[in-house]
Amino acid sequence: MHAHERLDIQLQGPQFRYISTPDLEAENKERFTHDVLKWIPLEGRPSLEDPEGSLYLPGGGIAKSLFEDCSKENIPAIVVLVFCAEGDNAQDAVKLAYNLNLWMDLIDFKPKYDLDGKTIIKPASTWRVPSSWRLLFGTAVDQTLFH
Repeated sequence: MHAHERLDIQLQGPQFRYISTPDLEAENKERFTHDVLKWIPLEGRPSLEDPEGSLYLPGGGIAKSLFEDCSKENIPAIVVLVFCAEGDNAQDAVKLAYNLNLWMDLIDFKPKYDLDGKTIIKPASTWRVPSSWRLLFGTAVDQTLFH
């Protein structure tokens, strides 16, 4: 989501937020907000018509309409979000994937110990950056231009 659209309360602290459908929220509320995750639910955007705040996802693409459709049809859904500025958002994407992995355990990053309790067995899986990100901002500048 667009970082420049944050509320005052969203300026400091973790830039990761989430929204989930009511059933999924009820099932996972404790884990989302108190356990290892400590996720922050997305704050509503107050307005004159709705002082409590409504769902506002600036730069969220189709996430809002998809989430609202899932909510209406009682389809469990979660939207994980991160506030980010324009530019290279590769690290933001990795943080988003990391947070999702904390909940879903898609990749095991925890070191394991051999039976002797001393030898660390490193996890085989790590995040792989898509090859399309390699030239995200074009090729490197030819340094001979500056000589």
